[in-house]
Amino acid sequence: MTSATASSPGRRFLPGPRAALWTGWGFLALVAAYAAAHMAFRLAASDVVAVDEVVEAVFAQRFAWVYDPKQPPLYTWLLRLATAVAPLQHAHFLVIKYLCLAATLLAYKAAADRVLGDARLAALATLSLLLLYQIGWNLHEGVTHTLTLMASCALGLAVIMRLLDAPRTHLYVLLGASFALGFLSKYGFATFVACAVAASLGQPAGRRWLLDPRIAITVLIAASGAVPYLAWLEQSGTTLAALYAGFAGGGASGGSVLHRLGQAIAAPLGFLAPALPILLLLFPRAVLPRKSPPTVAPGVDREKFLRHFLMAALAILLAGALVGGVSTLKERWMHPLFLPAPLWLWARIAHMRENLPERRLAAFWAVFIVSLPVVLAFRASEFALGSAACSRCRYVVDYRPLVQHLAASGAAGGLVVARDEHIAGNLRTRLPDADIFLIIFPAQRPPARAYPPDARCALVWNTQRHGSAVPPELAPFAGASASPPQVATVTSAPRVWFPLAPQPVSTWGVAIADMAACRG
Repeated sequence: MTSATASSPGRRFLPGPRAALWTGWGFLALVAAYAAAHMAFRLAASDVVAVDEVVEAVFAQRFAWVYDPKQPPLYTWLLRLATAVAPLQHAHFLVIKYLCLAATLLAYKAAADRVLGDARLAALATLSLLLLYQIGWNLHEGVTHTLTLMASCALGLAVIMRLLDAPRTHLYVLLGASFALGFLSKYGFATFVACAVAASLGQPAGRRWLLDPRIAITVLIAASGAVPYLAWLEQSGTTLAALYAGFAGGGASGGSVLHRLGQAIAAPLGFLAPALPILLLLFPRAVLPRKSPPTVAPGVDREKFLRHFLMAALAILLAGALVGGVSTLKERWMHPLFLPAPLWLWARIAHMRENLPERRLAAFWAVFIVSLPVVLAFRASEFALGSAACSRCRYVVDYRPLVQHLAASGAAGGLVVARDEHIAGNLRTRLPDADIFLIIFPAQRPPARAYPPDARCALVWNTQRHGSAVPPELAPFAGASASPPQVATVTSAPRVWFPLAPQPVSTWGVAIADMAACRG
């Protein structure tokens, strides 16, 4: 690819191909600034724990091989490790989130450097990930296990791009580590491995590294992470077959063939939006047939590897929908299958070489720059406007009155039994000396310990959902007394910056119960 001339449109707006912004410390600073901006915003906006994080806050009270059989434990282990530094706070989730995102972007950039051979194009390809809704938008107010999954996929992709050049022992070690971390992140990581193997078999360089005896190193390291967890999973009474059956949903009866086929096509397209239509609008010629591969190392066709990877990914989706009985496919499940898709499209764009207009690259850079304040404004709308911009408005709930009531009741150093995961998770970050028991996960009951003499057990629930009396699910923890425990109602107004519309209040029921009954 040749650089643009001084008179090329957009040159002044877009830094040149050799600018420090695209390489080394410059790109690292760009990633760090992005992560720091979003982290600082969330810290200033609210201390409410996000949707996917509330359950993990409860799980991280102790170490276990299996927490929820539906999810491997790596993310929870990271959170548990963070609590060894300081009592669990909302900031712990943000640090893990943005470290994982930064690791994903830096590993993806390393892969892109190998694929494209141009630091600027590699940086733009990597920043394309932030134009995917599931990463550039949804990730900021949700996502837990997918964070470590993304980082594992990006690291695995970067290592494979180097293995295509020349197999090296340390690369097999790194690949094994990325596979172990991936298997401990989400079960869907197995599809990434399957696609990578299928794509490698499609060319001599791929078969060379894949059939090298040192692949045993990768297998052993990956197995060291996956096998112990699977053993504990089976010991807990859950099998992968049972988990797949639950994932498949209605199976063959779960919608017509056309419905399942439509989902297999719509899920990856939705995952790639809006980056895919933006890139196709700016570079429509990128999808035209090519005459020769854009390659860095002789005999290595990385664009072909990525193309075969995506073909294998689509084949897996179609097989799952048409043969495997998968009746539901969601955009947020597509990371291990289609994370390499933007890089493949940029490999096609790079093939245009001297015919690639600088103004189009500048236009993409402009879209990315404009998206940054747009996303922050989108995130700020819920905190600023409350019910005028959100439905459930979970992130503006003020838990301080509830925490104050529990502290005054003696439960701050005792045991809290909660009916709702959002109550449990947010109390976990605010009552560091209390044990939190979320009853929808009975296997995660806090272990017995000696409580202070004045410690109490509190039953807590959302009265708007479950009524003012102690819910039946919490009743066994109230003891066998003939008279039900006295219920106190705690009310809290939301913390909204500019309440332009009436804001719903939160009300919780609190019953102080016998500690012996609570502990079972």
